[in-house]
Amino acid sequence: MWRAFDRHLTAVADAVRCEADMVARQEPVSRLVLLAGHAHDVWTEAAELDWQPPADPGGWTEREWTGLRLLACLLLAADEPRGPRLPAEAEFARTRPVETGEQVNNRREYFR
Repeated sequence: MWRAFDRHLTAVADAVRCEADMVARQEPVSRLVLLAGHAHDVWTEAAELDWQPPADPGGWTEREWTGLRLLACLLLAADEPRGPRLPAEAEFARTRPVETGEQVNNRREYFR
């Protein structure tokens, strides 16, 4: 599951970076505003599709695209100045457990 979540973190960071670089604005906007905009777009589409998060923890899988994307937005926003505080239950997402490894970007990354 960590690999899927990391892919969402990377995709959200890339989307925000591309928007910052490619969209001309009269006034600069913070990364936090861009993250909020991305999360809003994901949430709006999810609402149109009547998406609901899994009711129990066992329902969370790598295929839970919307939930993982929204969680990635939250985690990245929480790392920004003046960003939201993560609930105590979500603080574990800041660190990755060291159990198994996978080769990523020419270095060893560890995931559960």
